[in-house]
Amino acid sequence: MKRKQRLWEFIAAMVLVAACLFPFGAGAEQPKAKPATKAAPAQTDPAIAVVNGSKLYESDLKWQMENIKRSSPESDQSSVATQQTRKMALQELIEFEILYQDSLSLGVKDVDKQVDDMIAEGVKQLGSQEKLTEQLTKDGLTLEHARKILKKNILIQAEVDKRIAPQVTVTEADIEAYYEANQDRLKHDGLVAARHILLKFPENVTEEQKKAALEKIQGLRKEIVEGKDFAEVAKANSDCPSKTRGGDLGYFPKGVMVPEFEKVAFSLNEGQLSEVVETPYGYHLILVYGKKPAGTVPLADVRDRIEKDVKQKKLYEAMKAHIAKLQKTAKVQVLDKTLAEKDK
Repeated sequence: MKRKQRLWEFIAAMVLVAACLFPFGAGAEQPKAKPATKAAPAQTDPAIAVVNGSKLYESDLKWQMENIKRSSPESDQSSVATQQTRKMALQELIEFEILYQDSLSLGVKDVDKQVDDMIAEGVKQLGSQEKLTEQLTKDGLTLEHARKILKKNILIQAEVDKRIAPQVTVTEADIEAYYEANQDRLKHDGLVAARHILLKFPENVTEEQKKAALEKIQGLRKEIVEGKDFAEVAKANSDCPSKTRGGDLGYFPKGVMVPEFEKVAFSLNEGQLSEVVETPYGYHLILVYGKKPAGTVPLADVRDRIEKDVKQKKLYEAMKAHIAKLQKTAKVQVLDKTLAEKDK
């Protein structure tokens, strides 16, 4: 694993830890948050480093190590690799802390309220404060630690938005150069454009439920064959998020959809409606509305994706430069001797 690349992509893509902590919904009553002061660490949570006078603790390191493991679940778990991961996690924590400290001068308002709102989101979705606490415990967090992480990430996001992202511009020449340099990745064997309707199977679906779903989707197919607009039927009945687009999946190559779906989609002629197709997700109807022969994906079809990739790469470079500048004046002391040791 390339530690630098992983960290920069993590921050440059603005993927906040908050998204991992609270991927729920919002709003139940929540006790008023205590002021965001650092509690004295317990004996079992020793300080491992000091950054410009602010301490980082073993609990912070463990959380960052879990983030690294989640991003590389198949990584080496030997004692040597674990120690390397500890050092990687510490370096990321230090850089994260430097960004956070710099962000404090931005004067971002209502940060504590934003944290309260995010926690209230979790309480409402999970049903109670107790269930939220249970979920955080499973993730190796206390509510206090979660608040600290959320607050830091909100401010680091502001640092990226206000001090780093404005330095990044993507020109048409950048996009065209990327497109030309990645022609091999943009070749395809053939593309199909399709709409679909999905009647999703519930968890632990019964034969009776499958029978009812089959009867319903057969009825929907009959309506379409008799002249009803496929897109309108999809909007009214499909269980797939694509229903907002009338079931439109756009163009896709082989290897993207589940095999049962793909086999049928690529066998249909343009304008042809499928019979009912069963996949692990449920029952589908597929309407193919376009086909493209093997070739290279046109720039117009991937322009937005390329612009995003180029911007992320430039943001990565701007982030490296920004942190390197801040590190020149940062005072960092590693207290844990095993982490301070140089690799041989």
